[in-house]
Amino acid sequence: MAKLIQDIKKKLEKPQDPENVIQPEKQEIPAPLEIEKKYEAMPSPEVKVEKIEEALKAVMPTPTMAAPAGAIPIKSPVLEKIEDVLEEDLEDIYFQMPAEKQAAFKEVGEVTASKIAVLLGTVKVQVKKILSLIIEWLRIIPHVNKYFLEQEAKIKTDKLLDLKEQGEIPSAENQNKIYK
Repeated sequence: MAKLIQDIKKKLEKPQDPENVIQPEKQEIPAPLEIEKKYEAMPSPEVKVEKIEEALKAVMPTPTMAAPAGAIPIKSPVLEKIEDVLEEDLEDIYFQMPAEKQAAFKEVGEVTASKIAVLLGTVKVQVKKILSLIIEWLRIIPHVNKYFLEQEAKIKTDKLLDLKEQGEIPSAENQNKIYK
């Protein structure tokens, strides 16, 4: 082993014959003008980014993207009809509430409307769940009579069921056909 190492050291110390040394091939160095022409011919990365963004915009729907601060979110027609039924006859009560109660009432109302839309979209409508969702939402109203809550919830539930029967709120199997 030591002999091999010594042989390698001797070969490294000896100058090599110019005939045995492999000379690297001489490569032509392109002139700066040629490099600039090749660089100009290449598409810029900004063009690629723009093409990718255009392709993404074409494929991805815009409602799923985050909306700017002042933008109004787009709602489905079914959700708008449900919200119209829920807010019916409550304008006076809503404007008499304090500001923080109004915000909570509106937010919970939107969530309730979306849950009701899901329940109405099923083949078998669960009326008790819809009624209880509406009652829970109306309980946010301060100083309201229990019987008023039940009566108002019942009226709104009946109107929603009428919309479902008239076909204005499609079932789950029909929703895909309508909104595609």
